Amino acid sequence: MRRKIKVVKRLEAKGYPTASPRYAESHDEADNAEKRHYPRAYKELKKIEKHMGRKELLASHNRHGDVTIEYRVPKRDRKDIILHEDTERKADKRLKKKKK
Repeated sequence: MRRKIKVVKRLEAKGYPTASPRYAESHDEADNAEKRHYPRAYKELKKIEKHMGRKELLASHNRHGDVTIEYRVPKRDRKDIILHEDTERKADKRLKKKKK
């Protein structure tokens, strides 16, 4: 099965990943993985995030692994975003199993 990657103009923070009670913990875990694998891209994306609205995201994912990326993310940094979203999704699943 192939993952879908979609680029959109604006992505709002609502729905599955951000509404999950485990989001903060899984997001931190994904940030740490991102820092280790792509340190330059991590710094660049944090600069972009500073200029974004509070309810806006650079990327989002669904439970099936499909990733939606905002157009502001440079093409060369999209691998970094995909790593972040995959790590976040896997951490969310792991934390969900752990709390049962």
